Amino acid sequence: MKIVQKIKYVSTLSLLFFLLFILPLPDIAKGDEDIEKAGDVLQIALPVAAGATTIILQDWEGTLQFAKAFGASWLTAYTLKYAIGKLRPASDHPLSHPSGHTMGAFAGAAFIDNRYGHAFGIPAYALAAFTGYSRVHSDNHFLDDVVSGASISMLWSWFFVTPYGEEKVKSDVIVQKGKPIWRYDWAFGPALLIRNEMTAPTNGGTTFDLDDFEKRDNPTTSAVAQFSVRLKEKHDLWLLINPFESRDKGYFSSPVNFQGVEFPADSLTYSAWRMEELRMGYHYHLFKSGIWDIKLGAGLTAIWTSIKLQTANEQQQAKVKDFVMLPLVNFYLGLNPFEQLAFYLSFEGISISTYRYIDLGGGLLWQFNPYWSARIAYHFIDKDIETDELINHVSYNTLILGVGHTF
Repeated sequence: MKIVQKIKYVSTLSLLFFLLFILPLPDIAKGDEDIEKAGDVLQIALPVAAGATTIILQDWEGTLQFAKAFGASWLTAYTLKYAIGKLRPASDHPLSHPSGHTMGAFAGAAFIDNRYGHAFGIPAYALAAFTGYSRVHSDNHFLDDVVSGASISMLWSWFFVTPYGEEKVKSDVIVQKGKPIWRYDWAFGPALLIRNEMTAPTNGGTTFDLDDFEKRDNPTTSAVAQFSVRLKEKHDLWLLINPFESRDKGYFSSPVNFQGVEFPADSLTYSAWRMEELRMGYHYHLFKSGIWDIKLGAGLTAIWTSIKLQTANEQQQAKVKDFVMLPLVNFYLGLNPFEQLAFYLSFEGISISTYRYIDLGGGLLWQFNPYWSARIAYHFIDKDIETDELINHVSYNTLILGVGHTF
């Protein structure tokens, strides 16, 4: 079959996919239930479309690659679900991390993109991203669950899937010197709360610590996803998402004034706290010789924080949202005593006026070939932010396991 004919088949399948699955989707403007139903449809429609494409094109190598990528994604996601046992946001069901719906949708989208190109892959990724949004919006998952579900599928797809008509083994491809080198890193692990003190409003609110509650989500599971690009030999740019979120319940020992609402003592109160961070930055390779690697740089972090309190009888409830953007400086020290192993220390942070942000970490990196790496690391996260809306002092100890891919 000629390439032009195959493209026509892909175009035809894309149209059929749109007509069969997208147009009949519930009207998401009508309400939250329809958004959730749309995600339920897409988690099946996207991998079905991916697999059906290989059959219509008689792309049997693609069929095998999709089966491997989807099977590995499914096995990884559900092994982690049962091993971690994280509770869902709105229930005591213990299979929250990672998101299976997001894993399925991204398995289909990543295969379409890697096998048949960005013209089909980008729309598929958009639909997969909506699936992830639907899981958070419907209170079935935390954002870090979605980040992990998507990352698992993308990484396995990059590992197994090759472009259509180019059945060359990916590990044989040589990164061309002087061209941009892209990289994706995903890491997850337990996050142990040290403190989470807050006051709202800043003037007149009562300071309380969520660490005094029952610790339903402590330790919780966190996830980090980072895209980076090396533009030249010594210049790196990167973008990182690092969400933290917990739901808890407990009792205040004395009355608490939160957002002008009086929460009584000894009354069961539910909390929902969220901190979503989008970090971007620049690294300059200051020194790299022998076993040493030293980087300096700067960046920005955008932090969205929200906290909601509600008594069990729903007579008292209040919510506050806050947003800050802070400059950061960063430092990286790497020690490479062996060809494939490296130890590193890293720091990112700032302390100015009423703002302080620290991410201090260290770990072991294993670069087992030019394109794949794994790491284990410890990071201490500390945020002290005071605005007109909210004072929030939060600290976490995190232990993370990560996988990175260069392409």
